[in-house]
Amino acid sequence: MEFISTETITRTFHLNSIETEEIFCYRVFGDFKSAVNTLIKGGINLNNEIFREESLVSVKRFYSLLRKNSCISAKLSKLEIKERLLRCAAQYAYFSIRNLKQTRNLCSEIAQVMSEDSSWNKFRRDSWFLWDLSKKSKKRRDNLNVKLLNQIKNKHNSIYPEQNRMCNAHLINNYFRHIRKIILSNLQRKDIKINIDSEYCIKTIREHYSSEYIDTLISKFKTQISTLLTRQFKKYKKNEISEKSDGNKQSNVPVLKTIYSICKTKKIHNVEIEEWKLKKELWLIRYIDEIRDFFKSECVNQEINRGIKRLQEKPTVYFLAMFLEKKIFKLRRKIQGEPVRDFYFFLSQIIDYHLTHLILETQQMVILPKIRMILLDFILKPLSYLKMPIFTKSVIPLGIDDNQVYTLEELQSEVKITLSFYPNQKKHFKLSSPERYFELTMNNAKPARGILSAHGGKLQLAIPFTRRLPELSKIKPLEKQRILNCDLGLKSFAVLSITENGFETHRKFLDQKQLTGSKNSWFLAKSFRNKNTKTREKPTINYKFNLMKLRKKINNLQSELKMMKEETKRRRSKNKNYPKYKNTKLYWYKKRELKSYWNRIRNIHKELIHQISTRIVEYANYHQVDTIRFEDLRWTQHSAKHEVGYFLSFWQVHWFFSQIIEYTSQIARRYMIRSVLTNPYKSSQICSTCEKEGKRQRKIFMCSNELCGLILDSDLNAARNLGKKSRKCYPIRL
Repeated sequence: MEFISTETITRTFHLNSIETEEIFCYRVFGDFKSAVNTLIKGGINLNNEIFREESLVSVKRFYSLLRKNSCISAKLSKLEIKERLLRCAAQYAYFSIRNLKQTRNLCSEIAQVMSEDSSWNKFRRDSWFLWDLSKKSKKRRDNLNVKLLNQIKNKHNSIYPEQNRMCNAHLINNYFRHIRKIILSNLQRKDIKINIDSEYCIKTIREHYSSEYIDTLISKFKTQISTLLTRQFKKYKKNEISEKSDGNKQSNVPVLKTIYSICKTKKIHNVEIEEWKLKKELWLIRYIDEIRDFFKSECVNQEINRGIKRLQEKPTVYFLAMFLEKKIFKLRRKIQGEPVRDFYFFLSQIIDYHLTHLILETQQMVILPKIRMILLDFILKPLSYLKMPIFTKSVIPLGIDDNQVYTLEELQSEVKITLSFYPNQKKHFKLSSPERYFELTMNNAKPARGILSAHGGKLQLAIPFTRRLPELSKIKPLEKQRILNCDLGLKSFAVLSITENGFETHRKFLDQKQLTGSKNSWFLAKSFRNKNTKTREKPTINYKFNLMKLRKKINNLQSELKMMKEETKRRRSKNKNYPKYKNTKLYWYKKRELKSYWNRIRNIHKELIHQISTRIVEYANYHQVDTIRFEDLRWTQHSAKHEVGYFLSFWQVHWFFSQIIEYTSQIARRYMIRSVLTNPYKSSQICSTCEKEGKRQRKIFMCSNELCGLILDSDLNAARNLGKKSRKCYPIRL
């Protein structure tokens, strides 16, 4: 089958009581929680063969085995809820235990491979191989780590071939990090103290920090300062900000002062970029010469002694390992415009990092045996190291039921629901908006058993509807197809080009301006929109600006929380009775505000994706398109902030594109439109008319062929290239 034949749509309804005197007993949610937790505690020690299958028959078998236990049956009988509701609780308990068993099996396999003599002797040379194994960079991940990952993957897939959750390198790396946290927490409990040989450390570090190595550090420091200053200069050149207006961000003020001192003026927009580069190079030469003159003295030796004193205050394995994990050697916005002070801060971080590596290498004989003992103990008793699943939600899933707990009756204009959780007690409700229910049932959607929840003192029922999708007609040959080629981007969210028999018939750019108003007529001219009704046009919503504004607020709140943490640490060092920062009201208010900002960002993301996908489908449906072609953008990686823009620096590009493709293909399937992926190789570098390589400068594509000489929008050129017959297409699996 090319596409799935059914789809599921979930709708949430509020429940209104039919009788005014009838009061719903909210105690049932607490009883359901306790029932689920007791079943989880009793079912963990059962045989693994019960949890092999993922079906409701296995859930009934699981519940019948637990009912035979006298202790569990006594605890469940105290709750006084119906037997059928207890079976609904067994459904959640079964699947939560099944997930725990899967994680236990995979973690124990990883620990077993790590503790084997063959792999352990190879990794013994590096005292902290756990950190290097989960690295993403190709330089650090050698062949030995790849072989280990493949060994675990093949072992797991051979033992559990029936599981849908197959192993891959990303999943194994996540479990490596989980085992690393377990090892660190156990080493912290044992409180292994390390004796630092200060004379040996000073001797080896001094040999390493020769004059040549300090020159390399100064060159790295120079590149970091130059990149930081140019970024800030371009930012202030676009929108010049005075020192008073930039007082909210105190971290930017010293950088701005250094830019003013280099330019020797407070009007940055008058200074050109070439002039700025010359002035910056002259300033950097003087800046670096001052550092070299100062560090000819014994300053490095003094900093090494200070670093050893800092590490001697907390010489535990946990502290050293957490310090190694950070690896922060960037200035970021710490530049103060004072050469020696800035480089001194940069040098102290690198010395601390090298000292921790050196200390841990010398203490291998103390640390490695204890790590191996923890791994062997984890293999024997893995459940003692993993967290038990606990049900805390006020939700009742009504999956396993035969009309004893939950019944639904369709009347002429209402939908009646009867709930019976306790014996001889029935509560009658009706849906608050039955029109939405009947609208789906009229479109051949069948309701399934829903999920009851309590939200804001009101009852809610989430009902999943399943309906059969229309069957797609046979695939036409490419010459007779009308294809919509969609090139996704960030400046313009989508560039749409309709091709028929190799020629472009229509094209459209979809950006923020087109995301407001009616979804059916956004691509039409204003004279054709809203002919019959006179409606005022809504103002355009600047999604990017809203995301940037919320992101800046989040950064400010995070910096305030960090300052609170440092302030409480300083005060608690003097007075131990001073309360922790997490126990204060101010911290609670800040945390609540931070959570609200993240929720708002998440809602904007969802709205943006839904608006783009629905408008692409409406455009395709209006022009009677047969297939929609997208680029296969699964190869895209995390991008830097200066490449994708500030509003997407934390919300990654490949996730954004994949969500648009997924939602568009789901909606297009309802209109009997296929959606396929094509290979995007050189789609933005080849000319769409002569098929020769050209140059791309931001938004403009220029063909290098003199006979052609095409100058076109780069995204439109890429969209036209997607419609070529030579490109292979792959159907999207929904």
